[in-house]
Amino acid sequence: ERGRSDISVVHFAELVPLPNTVGDFFPSQVRWIAVENNYQGQLEALLAEAGIHCAAAIRKSDGRPFTATELAARIESQLAEAE
Repeated sequence: ERGRSDISVVHFAELVPLPNTVGDFFPSQVRWIAVENNYQGQLEALLAEAGIHCAAAIRKSDGRPFTATELAARIESQLAEAE
């Protein structure tokens, strides 16, 4: 099994300024989880300013990148909490 097929990713190469069309990538009926490598939630705040509200956030602030296994487990945990 390769995992879930109902999860997608939106990756930004540049955050400032966010494109005017950023909302087109975030349908409101979808549950969004912000994933970022800082403890302050800067990406989540930028998205909120653009009218995109995340249901949850996954953050890591120890200077190391997320591993695929770690990120998959944390996403599954967030989704389980929402059910």
